[in-house]
Amino acid sequence: IDPGKGRPCETSVRVTTLEYTLDFCSKHGINGVWLSVNHGNARAISFYDKHQFQRNGSIFFPLENEQHENFVLYKPVAMHLAETADPVGFGTRSSHSMGDLMQIVGMDHVQLAMPADREDDARAFYDHLLGVPEIAKPPHLAARGGCWFESGSVKVHLGVEEPFAPAKKAHPAFIVRDLAALSRRLEGAGYDLKEDQPLEGFERRYVSDPFGNRIELMQPNR
Repeated sequence: IDPGKGRPCETSVRVTTLEYTLDFCSKHGINGVWLSVNHGNARAISFYDKHQFQRNGSIFFPLENEQHENFVLYKPVAMHLAETADPVGFGTRSSHSMGDLMQIVGMDHVQLAMPADREDDARAFYDHLLGVPEIAKPPHLAARGGCWFESGSVKVHLGVEEPFAPAKKAHPAFIVRDLAALSRRLEGAGYDLKEDQPLEGFERRYVSDPFGNRIELMQPNR
């Protein structure tokens, strides 16, 4: 709602709606919830901050001949599972509390190996083709070589390993907006994409990065 107009819904209703949404995502294999909130709506922002949503940039929309900024927020379903009492039925098997069993609440980054002196190849693939921008490595780690690519909750770190051997089986799986368009872009750059057995709820393909590391690209079915 416009932060200067209208009446916000009661907190209990907001919490119930949010919990239902996160439970629905958990049951249907959806990794997280994305939403946007008006940048001036301090009450709503405080509510989502309290519920561990992470900011991932802004979007703008026109209203009454003005551009209004909305903060884009994201919460991984894994974090919701850690907050709930018994999301996967462990309580029927053990006397341990959920806090004892579920200490992991999210994924910070994925680490992949690469050969030395191939940072430009990494940038061409992860930044220019996949669209995950490069960020500067901390100075005390930069001397080791490699590159980091991050955008919101997507964080891919490439580290130099010698002798190098690509990961042919173990792999990260990235959720993409438009698998067909990304596939065309990769094929246009000379990369081969492979399809695998169907996975309920997703279209998916595999591609190898410039170093032979296996990468899975997944788009939820609409």
